[in-house]
Amino acid sequence: AESKLTLLHDGNSNTTKWQRGTSQGSSWTSSTTIGVWPAVHAGFGEMHDRMKGRALLLDYNNNSLSTLADTPGAAIQQGPIPVNQVAPVLVGSRKRAAMAHDVASGSTYLFGGDIRVFSPCSSPHGASFEDVEFDDLWRVPSDPAASSLRISPSNAPPARSGHAMIVDRRRRLIVFGGRYSTWYTCATSGGDAWLSDIAFVDLAAPTAWGRITPSGTGPGAWAPDAAVYDNRRDRMLILGQTPADDVWALELSPTAQWRSLACVNVPAGSLTYRAAVLDSVGDRVLVHGLTGDRSLWSLSLSSLEWTQLSTTGVPPPAVSAATRAVFDPRRRRMIVYHGTSSAQPLYEIPLAGPLVWRAINQTDGLKPPSRDNAAVAYDVSKDRIIITTGYDAPTYTELGDLHVLAQEIPTAAQASVASATATHGVAEIFWDVTEIPADVRVESSEGVDRNWLEMGSPTLLARDRLYFKFVGLPPGAPRGFRLSWSESGTIRAAGEVWVTPSRAQQLALAMPGVTQRGAIPRGVLTLGESGEAHLEILDISGRRLGPPRRFAPTADAIPVSFDELHNSDAGVFWVRVRQGNATVTKRFVRLP
Repeated sequence: AESKLTLLHDGNSNTTKWQRGTSQGSSWTSSTTIGVWPAVHAGFGEMHDRMKGRALLLDYNNNSLSTLADTPGAAIQQGPIPVNQVAPVLVGSRKRAAMAHDVASGSTYLFGGDIRVFSPCSSPHGASFEDVEFDDLWRVPSDPAASSLRISPSNAPPARSGHAMIVDRRRRLIVFGGRYSTWYTCATSGGDAWLSDIAFVDLAAPTAWGRITPSGTGPGAWAPDAAVYDNRRDRMLILGQTPADDVWALELSPTAQWRSLACVNVPAGSLTYRAAVLDSVGDRVLVHGLTGDRSLWSLSLSSLEWTQLSTTGVPPPAVSAATRAVFDPRRRRMIVYHGTSSAQPLYEIPLAGPLVWRAINQTDGLKPPSRDNAAVAYDVSKDRIIITTGYDAPTYTELGDLHVLAQEIPTAAQASVASATATHGVAEIFWDVTEIPADVRVESSEGVDRNWLEMGSPTLLARDRLYFKFVGLPPGAPRGFRLSWSESGTIRAAGEVWVTPSRAQQLALAMPGVTQRGAIPRGVLTLGESGEAHLEILDISGRRLGPPRRFAPTADAIPVSFDELHNSDAGVFWVRVRQGNATVTKRFVRLP
């Protein structure tokens, strides 16, 4: 039908409707309508709704909407102005927020952050603006057109920014530390302060915040640079410059406890961990720009040794407050976001082969505006990178926009190894999978002619995560595992991974033979493959110093600190470890 131009003329008691076509040569026609069109005055907006064939007159002064259908003899209808529910509600402008992804639900969560506000008091910084922190929790969409959902559990922890946050295997969102400011309150003792508490919320039923009170001595009040979750050992690893350059572990099982990881070969200089990820397959933490440069470092979680890795390609810019990193488990790659470079903000390095840096180039869409202190996460369930909030330094403005970079998935079903371990003759493999086929199965190969034999079905842990456990691996013999399924009549396989169980370990203890009085001796304990180990310290008379320590069997080297000898007098001591039928005894001399 031909488009028409409609004019409505108010005649006090009735409305005359004039219409004409938009084609050349069309003429005006008029018709009288039923009802009263409101008197025109300031605050009116008149338009035509072509989709529903009607004229609209919005009276903002009286909060009313008048409608008139295009059909002959139609009556004017009046009602209230409808509420606009189309515009998405995002989390709001802020910086230094924390974001973590929950694989089980496919949702990403954001907590805290801060924003500069006008302070009514005289600022000690010489300006009238100070930071105010948030204590709100949001489920962030991976679709920019969708609305964020604020979740309001009771008993919220104190507001903060610059905190560490992870999701553990129990689907607990765990928050540690952070910073808050009291300058804006005009307090006489105002200033910047830091937090040391640990709060959590159960994402399966986020009705209330809980608190974790670990045993042991922790790092204290702190705003760490980064945190990763070590699923294999069920612990939150916290990294940063303050209060020390050590790596801290919040052990979550069997009970929560703090442990400082005494790493070796730590590089000299000022350390920063903002761009840190966990490579579970390699059992290591990777850090881009550990010493504020472009280098790539690896921390082995079994030996706790730092190693600088040799890379090629073009690495990201030097690490800064704008640098963040996420891990893509489907392709086993580290992705670095350098927020101050809008020309090329994203870089990747694959970890399964040669370590070659390359830039990630978008094929369409707008690149995110440059920013510092953004919240960045990897949405595994939808294979997307999420970038939100942050700070535009040139304009002193916090940002609240949301950007999504979708990745290409070549097949309808794709599997990638999330983690693979082989300890004490048992292999455990986790896969992340999209669109899990109904007939998915696990195949295994011993490497002879690369023959693959079906081993059974994996266990479904979540809608996109599979698990398989194999018992009875001989030590020293590599074994491969993969998933297979049928797709359009063709058998497909993916997620291939090979594990090599270590040969039988012998009980061993390495430690210095002599130290000065006042120093704490340290050693490394290696356990055999059966039974709980017991360690005790004896003086020259055979008297035991302190209770015996117990260690569960593990393939990892265990750092041991002999704190019992810290204040001991000079003399000869013995350290004895028993496991099953094996016993190792070391003599230790304390000099005056």
